[in-house]
Amino acid sequence: MASLQAENESLKLENAYLRESKLQLIKITAIEMERLRRFIMMLSSALRMRGLSPQNLREMETRITQQIYGQGSGTAKSNSKPPSEKEWKWKQKLQQSKESTPVMNKPSPSLLSDSNSHAPAKKTASLAERMKALNEAKDSSTAAKRLEEFKKTQHERLKTVKVTTTSKDTIASLFAEKIEAQKKNQSMTTMSSGKGQMLKEALSNPEPEKAAEVVESLGLFVAKEKTPDFKKSSASASSSAKAAAAEQEEESAPLEVLNMNNNVMMKKMSEKEKENMENLICDSMVRNKELKQVQMCNADIGNDFLMKILEKLTDNREQHNVTELWLESNPIGDKGMSALAQFIASDDKITIIKLYSNKKTISTPVLNELIDAMEKNETILKFVFDGFRFQHQKDKKEKYLRRNAEIARKKRNEEKKRAQAQT
Repeated sequence: MASLQAENESLKLENAYLRESKLQLIKITAIEMERLRRFIMMLSSALRMRGLSPQNLREMETRITQQIYGQGSGTAKSNSKPPSEKEWKWKQKLQQSKESTPVMNKPSPSLLSDSNSHAPAKKTASLAERMKALNEAKDSSTAAKRLEEFKKTQHERLKTVKVTTTSKDTIASLFAEKIEAQKKNQSMTTMSSGKGQMLKEALSNPEPEKAAEVVESLGLFVAKEKTPDFKKSSASASSSAKAAAAEQEEESAPLEVLNMNNNVMMKKMSEKEKENMENLICDSMVRNKELKQVQMCNADIGNDFLMKILEKLTDNREQHNVTELWLESNPIGDKGMSALAQFIASDDKITIIKLYSNKKTISTPVLNELIDAMEKNETILKFVFDGFRFQHQKDKKEKYLRRNAEIARKKRNEEKKRAQAQT
C-alpha cells in the first residue's frame, strides 16, 4: 500500500513537470511566432520601399515555395515551368512595358530568389537603424536648404551695402597703422648687435640707477595702444599730414607698458646673467614713474622671478605706479601663488591681475589663500584666473570684485564732488 502511494506521488510530480514544461514551450513558441510575424511585416514594408508591389511579393512567395516544396515530388517538377523560361517571359514583359511607357525599374523576383539562394545572407538592419538613416537624410536635406537660403539672403544684403571713398580711405589708413605698429613691435623683440653689446655690459656690471634706461633701450618700454577713432573723417586731412601727426603723437606718448609678451631673451642667458636681468627688470618697474602696465604673458615667469617682482613692488609701494599685472600662460606653481596671495592681502595699488591659462595646477589650500587675500583687498577690480575648481571659490571671487567695484565708484563720486566744490 505504501509503495502504491509513493508511485502515485511520483506520477503526480512527473505530470506536473510535463504540464509546466509544455506550457513554457507554448509561451516560447508564441513569442517566437510573434517575433517572426513582426520581422515579416518589417521585411515586406522594406521591400515595398524598395519599389516592389504586393503582386511582386506574391510572385516571389510562390517562387520560393515551389523551390522549397517542389523538389521532393516529381509532379511538382513536371507541372512547374523551368526557371529560365519563366524568367525569360518576365523579362520580355518588362521590355514591352519599358517600350510603351517609362516606368521605374523593378528587380526580378526570380533573380532575387536565385541570388539569395546562392549568396550569403546579409545582416538585416534593425528598425531603429533604418529610422535613424531616414532622419539623417531628412536633416541633411533640410540643412542644405537652409544653407542655400542663408547664402541668398547674405547675397541680397551685400548688394545693398554701399562702400564710399571715405570709408575705404579710413579702412586703408587703419590697416596701415596696424601693420606699422606690428613692425615696430617685431623690431623691438629682435635684438641688434649694438643692443646685445650694451646688454652684455649692463649684465656684467648691473647698476640699479640705470635699470630703467637699459630696459628702455632694449625696446621693452612701449606706449599704450590707443583704440582707433572711427568717427574721424580721413578726407579732412592728407595721408602725409596724418602720418606726421601720428608719429609726433607716438613720440610724445608716455611709455606706460613693459611689454615682455612671448619674450624668450632670458632663456639663452646663463644663470648669473638671468639673475642680473631679473634684477634689472624689477628695478626698472620701480624707477620708471610712467609705468602702469606690466605685460609678461608666456614669458617663462616662474616662482622665483614672480616673488622678486612682488617683493620689489611691496618694498617700493610709494615709489612705483604699477596698477596692472598680466602674467598669463606662465609656469607659476604653489610657491609663487602663495607669495601672490600675501602680496594681494596687503597691497592697495594693483587693480588688474591676469593669470589666465596658468601652466601649473594650483593646490586647494593655496587657492583658499588667494580667496582669503581677495577678501582683505579693496582695490582689485579684475582678477582673471581659471584655476579655481570649486564653485564656492568662484562665487567668493566675484563677490569681492563686485564689492571693490562699488568702493571704486563711491571714491570717484567723492572726487567729483570735491572737484566741483573747489571750482
